This record gives sequence, structure tokens and C-alpha cells, in this order.
Amino acid sequence: MGKFNYNDSRMAKFFSSEINRNYLQEFINKEGIILSNYDWYLSQGTIATDVTPVDNKGLATFSVKARELKAATLMNLRAPLGEGYQKEKGAMQWYTATIPDFAADGFRETATERWYRMKMLGEEFGNDADLVDEYTDKVQDLVDSLNSTMTFMTARLASTGELDYTGIGRGIQAPLHKANIPKSNFKKAGAKAWNDADCDLLHQMQDAEDKWRKKFVQFANVPLVWQMTKNDYNNILLKNKQVKELWDSWAHYNFVAHLQNYDVARSEFLKSLSDLNGISPIEIVDEQEQNIRWDGTVETVKGWADGIAVLRPAGNAFSFQRKKITDKAIFEALGNKMVDVTWATTNNGLGLLRNMVTPNGMYKEFKTDLFLASVPAMLDFPYRWIFDIKTAGAVTI
Repeated sequence: MGKFNYNDSRMAKFFSSEINRNYLQEFINKEGIILSNYDWYLSQGTIATDVTPVDNKGLATFSVKARELKAATLMNLRAPLGEGYQKEKGAMQWYTATIPDFAADGFRETATERWYRMKMLGEEFGNDADLVDEYTDKVQDLVDSLNSTMTFMTARLASTGELDYTGIGRGIQAPLHKANIPKSNFKKAGAKAWNDADCDLLHQMQDAEDKWRKKFVQFANVPLVWQMTKNDYNNILLKNKQVKELWDSWAHYNFVAHLQNYDVARSEFLKSLSDLNGISPIEIVDEQEQNIRWDGTVETVKGWADGIAVLRPAGNAFSFQRKKITDKAIFEALGNKMVDVTWATTNNGLGLLRNMVTPNGMYKEFKTDLFLASVPAMLDFPYRWIFDIKTAGAVTI
């Protein structure tokens, strides 16, 4: 076997920009190389087509207009050559916010570590397959970190109407923005808390939907969706006495075999609810993330806390606003010539991956980082009802 030349390897090309400017991007783009995990947020909206411009103070401020709910009306009968009625345009509802910057915890390799790997590859294995696999796994962690961050922010904004990054990560601690949800859109559970043994849960959900449609009478035919956490679905909804009775009845009349006190299949139960006129589809929110603290310890956090249910118009509820990540432009214009950098985009264009070779005393150091400059913007904020399902109280219009 001929001697392996590390400088001709894929790993070397990942970190060298002189003749391999597109190599890293082409590798990242290959199908099956980088997977899309923890990407619940993508089921809730779409990535903004346009990049929000940055002003001379470094701020990227966006304005989000409320999603327009459309309800077609019957046409008017007119006399020949008669004019049609002109509707009032109505007031536009919107709010503004700025786009923050994020960075995942990157990874680095010293010259000594790289030298050992070069010798190992050249003398023992004769190729760089193991190194590429290890590098890919580390990049996958960065991509997962970005997806987790976007999912956390989307879940938090969706369930509270606010986005606060205090206590999250080891960077800047600050509130980010607040959607302009009317105060009256925050509701109590209804006559009884949902976890009350005597709660007439399905009736309370029906009543809430009826009141939503009375509140927004012009959108009475717009399809709605309920959203709640997996824990509340399993331990409150499924264990409600009325819901159990519904399941038994539906299973009997649809010839579905089931065991008493046995957890019901999700798809079958959701079908039973769709068969019950008046209850909109239920979407289970199954998300949790890992948050690293200043002392290095890791805790599990959830953007969408238990005890909160949402009733909203079905369809895309968010636009993921983004701005240009300026690190690349500034480096290409004013970067230190002793630093070699290669770039690639990830996560459907939201992430900017940077491989960098920097001087560290007499030797080199190899670093990889992933940056993000995006935030979810709520489109349905005038029409989103957020329920505190553990606190009883009348649902008013």
C-alpha cells in the first residue's frame, strides 16, 4: 500500500481555503451526510425568503404582519353594468422585533492532536475514513444544536407569546421579543381545570371552539387545531373520565379490539375525536432540549411547559426571520492573512459553518464553529388563544 498523504485527504481540504473553497459545502450538501434532527420548528412555519437588512448600528429589525385569515363570501347579484360593493380594507395588525446572533459550542484540535492523527492514518490505516466520520459526528452535534435552539424558541413563543433567553446557554442573557397577542387571548381552563376528575373536558373544548368562532365570526369556517404537550396529552387528556368513555364507545362501534385500562393508540384516538363533531384535530408537541449552564452542568428544559394548551388557526403559524451573518463578509474584507478559513451553510441556510486554522504560538490550531442569526416570528398572534389548563375559570369572548 502506498504511503497515505494527509495533505491530500478530505480532512485537510475541509480546513484549507486556497484551492478547496467549495469542497466543504459540497460535502455538507451530500444526501445522508448531515441529518435533520430536533427540527419540530419546521413543522410550524417556513423560513423567510428575504434576509432582513442590518442597519449601521448592527441591528436587523423586522416587522411581522398578522397572517390573513380568508373566508370567502357569496357573490352579490347585480344589475347589468352595476358596480360591486367595496369592502373596508381594515387595520393591519403587526409587531416589530430584532434578530439576535447565536453560536453553538464549537470544537478545536491542537497541532499535537492533529500530528498524532496524521501519523496514525499514514502508518496504520492508510486513509482518512475514521477522521471524516468523527468530524461529521461533531458537525452533526452543531447542526442538532441549531435545530434545538430554533425548536426551543418556537415552542416558547408559541405557548407564552414571549421569547426570553434569560437562563439559557452561556452567552448573553436577555429577553428577545414579545408577540403582540391581545391580553384577552390568554384564557383559563373553563368550568373546571382539565386535570379535575369531574372535568367535562370534551364539552369545555367544544365550548372554547364555539366561542373562538363567535369572537372571529368572519372566520367561522377556518379550520382550527389544538396543541398540547405530550405529557398533558398522555396524563390529562387520555385519563379524563369522559375521554375514556368516548374511547370505549368508539372502539365498540368501530370493531377495534382494546384492553381495559390499556393506553390507546394515538392515531386511533385522534380519529375518534375527529369522528366526534365539534372537536378540532389535536397536535401533540413533543420537544425538550439540553441547556448547558455557566458551571458546565447540563439540564433538560422545555420551550413548551406542561399545563398550557393552544387553540389556533391550522396551518403555518411562524415565519423564521433571518439576517446575514456578517462574520464571513468581515473576514473576507479585513481578516488576518495568517488565518485560513473555509465556510459552508447548514440547516436550510440558517446556519453558517466555519472551519478555521489559527496560529497558536509556534504551531497551528484547528477550530470549527456554527453560527445562527434567526428568530421565529408569530403570524397568527391576533387569533391564538393560550389556555392555562390547570386553573379553572370561565372562557370569555
